[in-house]
Amino acid sequence: MPMPLRARLCPAVAALFACLLVLSGCVTTTPVRGDADAHTLLEAGQQHARQQDWTALRLYRRAAVLRPVDDAVMGAQARLGRALSTGSLAPYGERDNGGALRRPRPEQGRPWLLLAARHGSTAAMRDLWEDARLRGDATQEARWRMRFAMTTQSLFERGALRPTQLGGLSDPRSPPTAASQARLDAIVAAIREQAAHGDVEAWIDLGLLQTFGIGMPRDPQAALAQFQRAGDAGSAIGLYFCGLLAMENAVTGIERAQIEAWFAQAHAAGFPLARDGLWQELQAPVFNFSS
Repeated sequence: MPMPLRARLCPAVAALFACLLVLSGCVTTTPVRGDADAHTLLEAGQQHARQQDWTALRLYRRAAVLRPVDDAVMGAQARLGRALSTGSLAPYGERDNGGALRRPRPEQGRPWLLLAARHGSTAAMRDLWEDARLRGDATQEARWRMRFAMTTQSLFERGALRPTQLGGLSDPRSPPTAASQARLDAIVAAIREQAAHGDVEAWIDLGLLQTFGIGMPRDPQAALAQFQRAGDAGSAIGLYFCGLLAMENAVTGIERAQIEAWFAQAHAAGFPLARDGLWQELQAPVFNFSS
């Protein structure tokens, strides 16, 4: 007996409707199990974010506190921090296309960005750099500009640090001004004072000033000592920078075993970029800032 027309059409209509939902971005989300790992939670959060669904924050929070820290945990921390700080679900590097905006709460987002940045998230570093700039905190802006440049190994970012005097000048080709020099002097003085009082983060900042030769002579050996000092105090990024500096051949006489140990310790301390198989790819770029 032939199937009624309505019965034959229903599956086809349902399939067409599902396709239209997908094409319009109104896709349904798959429920996330209570024991889901960080990667599953992050992907689910991103799916909700693309639909401008603030359920994404709940999923990011669940992923952000999981351990051990891996790329997904770090990514969730960075996205959570950015969403809270900006009131937008648009990820770093993308515009918010008229999505569901909320009131920005930088005081809630900043701790998550700091956590992500200390685990090596360059997106979080860039957001913290911009946050400090908007707040007029030149020392914090310098901190995250330098760490972003060091971590990304970007020749452009590194090359812009000295001539712009850590952001005091917008154009690297501009000659220093009295105001930009005073700003730089204040940054260097603040970092020196904080380092002298035992601030672990300032030890890293001082090491970066010495690495890049900003406000003081370039001294890779002294920089390495500062990074090692911070690493001994528990700083994962300090240990990572020890490895980076050695990989760049900026300091001679470092055995391969020591470089491997620095990266291994950084990874164990929660720095995913230092994992075995990834840091070895850093051998290609070799930088020389002596000229």
